[in-house]
Amino acid sequence: MRHIDKIRTIATAALLLAASAAFADKPVTTKQLPQQARTFLTQYYPSSSVIYASTERELFDRSYETMLEDGTVIEFTKDGQWYEIKAPKGGRIPSAALPHKVAAYVKRIYPDAGVRQIEAERNKYEVELTNGVEITFNHNGDLLRTSDYMQQQPDHRFRF
Repeated sequence: MRHIDKIRTIATAALLLAASAAFADKPVTTKQLPQQARTFLTQYYPSSSVIYASTERELFDRSYETMLEDGTVIEFTKDGQWYEIKAPKGGRIPSAALPHKVAAYVKRIYPDAGVRQIEAERNKYEVELTNGVEITFNHNGDLLRTSDYMQQQPDHRFRF
């Protein structure tokens, strides 16, 4: 009985190892990125070339990750739509690359800050500014919440 358990354990470990290798990141060339991803990169990051690109296969999906020479990391769906952008420390994501209402809100409320990271989730955008403030918008770009208490509760700023 012990012998069968050992064989079963070894077979399970081998299967898990093979599965993890199949879903691991695989380097790709820039030309292998979806057209929409390549267009995004040339439009919003024309002076920063891709130094690394990879694809990751998941069970029924595929995604792409790129790293630019300035340290920016951009993740794309299989269709080439970005879903996460991270600027390097001290860097900013170009305002033109952001959803219009998100960029306008940040410029109006936080004129000295820029967007350091943005993540598009199913029904919202999670944004981190260079000043550390975190903001959540719905997919229409309407504000849902912010970590900046003074912006969440404007009526309570000067009450004593």
